[in-house]
Amino acid sequence: MDIAYWFPISVGLAKNTTVDNDQLRDYCLKLSERNPSGGINWLNKSTYNTECTYSLLKDKTFSPINKWVERQVNIYAKELKFSDRYKIKDGWFSLYRKGDSQEFHTHPGHTFSCVYCISAPDDSSPLILQSPNEPDMMNPRIDEWNNVNALVCNYKAVVGRLIIFRSYVRHYVPPNQGDGPRITLAYNF
Repeated sequence: MDIAYWFPISVGLAKNTTVDNDQLRDYCLKLSERNPSGGINWLNKSTYNTECTYSLLKDKTFSPINKWVERQVNIYAKELKFSDRYKIKDGWFSLYRKGDSQEFHTHPGHTFSCVYCISAPDDSSPLILQSPNEPDMMNPRIDEWNNVNALVCNYKAVVGRLIIFRSYVRHYVPPNQGDGPRITLAYNF
């Protein structure tokens, strides 16, 4: 039998081996001590982030990683056969300490969103992406979950990895189990 796949959701993955993630981690920790937390519309107020309070785009320290992320998003877009060139619209960082989380959300008004990990102890929480397909009202029994029938996918926090996805994909970070900080950079295009 032939099976055609029409509506899978693509996720771009890229690994950076040139940026000093330890330096970025230390810099973000220092920034978090002197800048207010953002995320005005976030339900979980315990997770420190700089959304709307400190832009990664205006800080030269982040310039090399910003350029690399933008390049990776455009490579991803080209693979998807999108003809536009994409530029970063905004960027911030999030610092998850033990118990911190981020509720399910999307990034309305954008085409692509992405998360780059700069710090992740082994027991850090993953990034979880949820299928944008409507719920199946007649839940079939699934013998084996895979990338075609799964309702969610988990991406372990890995230092140096960029995860790119369409901005309409709901995603969240469950409560962080790690003692050390899980720090990620987030971008919208």
